[in-house]
Amino acid sequence: MDKLAELIRKNLSVSADVLNELKASSFQPSSKSLPAIKAYNQGMELFRDGKNLEAVQSLQSAVQADPQFALAYSRLAEADSALGYMAEAESNSRKAQELSDSLPPAEKYLVQAIYARTVKNNKKAIEAYENLAKIMPDNSDVESALGSLYSRVATTIRPERNLRRYCGRIPRTCRRSGRWAWSRSQTAIRKELWIR
Repeated sequence: MDKLAELIRKNLSVSADVLNELKASSFQPSSKSLPAIKAYNQGMELFRDGKNLEAVQSLQSAVQADPQFALAYSRLAEADSALGYMAEAESNSRKAQELSDSLPPAEKYLVQAIYARTVKNNKKAIEAYENLAKIMPDNSDVESALGSLYSRVATTIRPERNLRRYCGRIPRTCRRSGRWAWSRSQTAIRKELWIR
């Protein structure tokens, strides 16, 4: 990312403020190990496709390649949780928390949010995801997680707002996954989303 930012600054004469903003908004896992990052990316792709067992295997490879890779432990906890392996999920999430002290803010908030979700602390998860949303305002994964959490705690306005923002950007995925059913006024939201 630093090389890209340097190239942009040289070729486009971008101000230092804009350059710093670009660096801050980029999200890269904090690992120096190329095999770990490769396994992490493969695991995340599998996880997003719902192939949780394969995702666990790839994410385990990532943490074996880099035992200090906090985000890989955190995502491994998510995949374990999706499979119902709650003891493993809590253990991996706790390990991620222990390793997260020196992480950049976005990565640290994500680790905190996943830990809070794993231990079923929705209030702390919402706080962490809201902090993450300030750093990464257009990230559909963050918006999706917030919409899900808001509906669990029965907040009235937020699920609808996040649901509309998320489904407006990715309507096919929204319909396919059933995410449109999160809001409290389900009938109105369903009609609105199916009309789009």
